[in-house]
Amino acid sequence: MNWIQINNAVSIKEARTYIKSTFSQGEIIKTSDRPSSIWIYFVSQSGEHTITLFSLKRTSSIWYFHETPESEIKDNFSCPISLIKAANRAKPKAKLNANLWRNKMLEIDDTKKNHKKNITSLKKDSIIKLHGIIYKLKEKKDYVSSNSFFFRSRMERQGWAAHDVRNTIPLFIPLSHLEHAEIVSL
Repeated sequence: MNWIQINNAVSIKEARTYIKSTFSQGEIIKTSDRPSSIWIYFVSQSGEHTITLFSLKRTSSIWYFHETPESEIKDNFSCPISLIKAANRAKPKAKLNANLWRNKMLEIDDTKKNHKKNITSLKKDSIIKLHGIIYKLKEKKDYVSSNSFFFRSRMERQGWAAHDVRNTIPLFIPLSHLEHAEIVSL
């Protein structure tokens, strides 16, 4: 992996600006800045709708970047779905093999959306499996606590009163934890 030095970039903002301003592979349609990368959706000179990833790293006060073209992206799933959908809308009949990574990203996104939809349809006496333990949901709760350290977000204040089916010990399962649960029965 060849990392290229960015001269005169002190901040990550300057590094991102440098990459975008020196990009010469085609017309930039849309970009997305991530904490340590930039995703660029562009139309190449040959008319191909492509997404590329620029990874950023900093050592002492020097910024470096590495470009990964879409053909080499295999398991990086930090690309925003909006970029993938835009590229697919513009060129829907592109070669299937070239879009394996995009299709995998869209499949993962659909799976997450379906799981969230199923979580909202949970009701009393639904059975879930969380970290290998089976729980029975008893009552939907919305806790309001003055202890902001314990409940960091609204997702953690909302949840279900439940019990472990092995010993009926009651507990509270926050909604944020249900994202990782397998729904056994509704």
